[in-house]
Amino acid sequence: MLLRFLIDLLLLLSIFIIPWWACVFLSIFLIYFFKNYYEAIAIAFLIDFLHSAQTEAFFGFQFVVSLLVLILFIAMQYMKKEMIFKKIKK
Repeated sequence: MLLRFLIDLLLLLSIFIIPWWACVFLSIFLIYFFKNYYEAIAIAFLIDFLHSAQTEAFFGFQFVVSLLVLILFIAMQYMKKEMIFKKIKK
């Protein structure tokens, strides 16, 4: 529990220090490593609020990173059930 809290704090601080795409990759890794890592979705929303802008590339949709992380979160929940090697369940 303490490990997960400390990693959450580091991930939150990393939003301000490292590039947004590195935070996304780190969130994806943590989704795989921890069971039900909902914090990644909240971090993705924070990344969108801080770093995104409305563009015509995504039809004016601003929350592209959040949508991507949400889709990957759902997909990885199914993938983890099917994998042979299970990770630490916390």
